[in-house]
Amino acid sequence: LTKIGADATGLPFNSIMAILLENDHPSTPLVNAGAISACSMVQPVGDSDGKWKAITGFIEGLAGSQVEVIDELYKSETATNFNNKSIAWLLKNYNRIYDDPDMALDIYTRQCSIGVTAKQLATMAATIANGGKNPVTKQQVFKPELSPKIASMMATVGFYEHTGDWLFTTGLPAKTGVGGGIMGVVPGVMGVAAFAPPLDDAGNSVKAQAALSDIVGRLNLNIFHPRKSILAEQAWEDRSGMKKARCTASLFVSCDYHRTPSPSWKKPHTRVRHSGIFPSAPHLSSIPNSSEVVRPMSKPQASSDGRTNSGWRS
Repeated sequence: LTKIGADATGLPFNSIMAILLENDHPSTPLVNAGAISACSMVQPVGDSDGKWKAITGFIEGLAGSQVEVIDELYKSETATNFNNKSIAWLLKNYNRIYDDPDMALDIYTRQCSIGVTAKQLATMAATIANGGKNPVTKQQVFKPELSPKIASMMATVGFYEHTGDWLFTTGLPAKTGVGGGIMGVVPGVMGVAAFAPPLDDAGNSVKAQAALSDIVGRLNLNIFHPRKSILAEQAWEDRSGMKKARCTASLFVSCDYHRTPSPSWKKPHTRVRHSGIFPSAPHLSSIPNSSEVVRPMSKPQASSDGRTNSGWRS
């Protein structure tokens, strides 16, 4: 907290004004200024290749599989990221960046251009929910004591200036990105992710919010609710007799959310294009729509290999 804090700015994710209003360090690593500052802190100092290897290795550990940069996106972002250049050098002016500003900005831009699938994003969330241990690969990616700190920051900062509305409505710690992805964490239970490109005025996916809100309601994933989630209850029933019940799974969806023109439909409808739960287990088979696949109504904005940019401003 001495170099980067954990407070929401209450301003847009790319705000320059937030830097001017902060006292001695960026408020949070989950917006552009704090994320650029965080990239400058990655070891080894002064070694761009070493920093990149450390970052991609960590992301692949979280995702449980290889990730790649979408070159077209990286080149486009690099050519047009004038606002972020201003942020990087303003951070330098206030001694809030801890390596070469241009190097930190380039690392940050490349990181934001990494392509991930909804499944990979959900696996990352499940790894956080599982105390830093990837439930698919069984790799311990980070120390368990960091998990509650990450989840708490997602809960208080994850939706930019709409974070309070999201947490009040769903009770799900989640992090959104302007690439259209959202990942949510239910500590000790599961990770969930959804992807859909159209964004609201704060940079959060409209369709992914709708899909995750529905999933939270169906599975009772609100972490503030006194009743256990469906997954936690089923894990306890199936593993009774054990000292500790644990069910850490991943649910991923790519959705198309639309309003039908028919007046007979009173509510917006969410279609799940791809979804799944893993690792497979008997007590997960009854979850609603866990394997539903329907024809997409519109083509997602993604690269030719089916990946979408992570778009994280973190």
